[in-house]
Amino acid sequence: MLIINFYTLGYSIEKEKNNRKLRVKFIVFITMNLTLNIEVFYLMKKCRDKYLR
Repeated sequence: MLIINFYTLGYSIEKEKNNRKLRVKFIVFITMNLTLNIEVFYLMKKCRDKYLR
């Protein structure tokens, strides 16, 4: 999932070199996605640890 996000970001920047607004929007989107992924991963890890104990 993460690899697809970065690939999309790179493709978007190549396609719309002049469009700065889109680039910024995409970077914000990617950052939000990364934070969300990390949070979900952390929560899953916490739950797993709780069940393993």
